[in-house]
Amino acid sequence: MPARPPTAVLRDKVAQFASAILTANVSTLPPSERKALDLVIDAARQLDPIFDRQAWASNPAHRAKLAADGSELGRLKLAYFDIMRGPWDHQDHFAPFAIDRPHPKGAGFFLSGGSDEGLRLRRTSRPTRNREPTSRACSLSSVETELSHSIGPAFVNNDGKTEIRMALGADYSPLEEGKAEVTGAYNILYLIDRGEFPATFRPQLLVSYFAGLFGSVPFGVAEAHGKGAAFQLNRFFEEGAAPVGPDGKLTIDLKLLEQSITDLTRDLCLLQHRGDATAVREFLTKHGVMSPPMAAALARLDGIPVDI
Repeated sequence: MPARPPTAVLRDKVAQFASAILTANVSTLPPSERKALDLVIDAARQLDPIFDRQAWASNPAHRAKLAADGSELGRLKLAYFDIMRGPWDHQDHFAPFAIDRPHPKGAGFFLSGGSDEGLRLRRTSRPTRNREPTSRACSLSSVETELSHSIGPAFVNNDGKTEIRMALGADYSPLEEGKAEVTGAYNILYLIDRGEFPATFRPQLLVSYFAGLFGSVPFGVAEAHGKGAAFQLNRFFEEGAAPVGPDGKLTIDLKLLEQSITDLTRDLCLLQHRGDATAVREFLTKHGVMSPPMAAALARLDGIPVDI
């Protein structure tokens, strides 16, 4: 099959993202608060160029170079550059699309060309059925995910000396993101067992949590949230908690999914506790990938902007 023209490829990539204008009614705010809000918004705008340089120190100069290219391909590169905040595709393992070099491991935080050890030293709608996700379950899952970042070991073997994030290096972030999500779901199931929520909330929570994982993987598994969601989904596929039906849709086995959530929560906490970088790397290499079941499920969402 002949390769598609670069313009067609980039045009499709840009079209995945929908533009939206956010508005708010501030008429009820007193003048002092409206003025404060204007200052907060202005301060946030000042952070944009800082973020760009953190992503890659040469982003401002490289964007100016792309902006000078008036060809169709040049305009598309610039448009996708602005979406990706740099010349590497976050949805495709940071593949370069507007530059001829690989993504620097240290982004814009450290000097380019550093080794993994050097970087460590310097760091001190859903394709599922059963039931529909509910807004309450989705909201509670989000809250519990953030709370669960504070749950789990902080030091290797609890020795109080070696921080887990230092022991695991770059693999810490995706492991932690996935751990927080699945532990959040585990915690809500525990609260249901305690009677803090009605038993009827259990299937809503399970379906909403599972479907919510597909919100991260469309952005690619090179990013921490995407990789964290990917290894959760792939474990559930592997353990039969989400078999594919004859019509190609995923059918959630609620009992198996609940057991898989328990098992995965335990396994991730143990991986962090042991601080075994090799074991974590093997786990992410096996499970933190765009597997065929994931790709098939996401293909059913073709045409829907990935950021909705």
